Amino acid sequence: VTPTNASQSKHITLDRIVSQVNIGTSKESLPTTLKAEVAGTPLSYDIVNNTCSDETTTLTFDSLNVPGDEMIVSENKYNRLTTLYFLGSNKIDITLTKNTEETFTINQVSTKVNYKTNIAGNI
Repeated sequence: VTPTNASQSKHITLDRIVSQVNIGTSKESLPTTLKAEVAGTPLSYDIVNNTCSDETTTLTFDSLNVPGDEMIVSENKYNRLTTLYFLGSNKIDITLTKNTEETFTINQVSTKVNYKTNIAGNI
């Protein structure tokens, strides 16, 4: 047994079955509560065949934590409202409800497994 060379490196490719969606706003005033309803996500995942079902569902996330940390998209700074993870690569529709009153909908958001999708603007 010999010690490993400290400068040795190995390329590792991660293969996740989920896609990540980050949502950020340019507004300074952040909501105290956030609800997200997401339509179009796969209903299930088959671990044996490594496939998501064609059948989709709508997921509801009540009382999401709003971290408000900095998120940079195309060299612009935004306040992160939330980060969500979904099975598979689909087009999803997201409805955000801030403070149980103000609603904002984003339709046909493309997601891809093992990738991040950033949604940012004056949300």
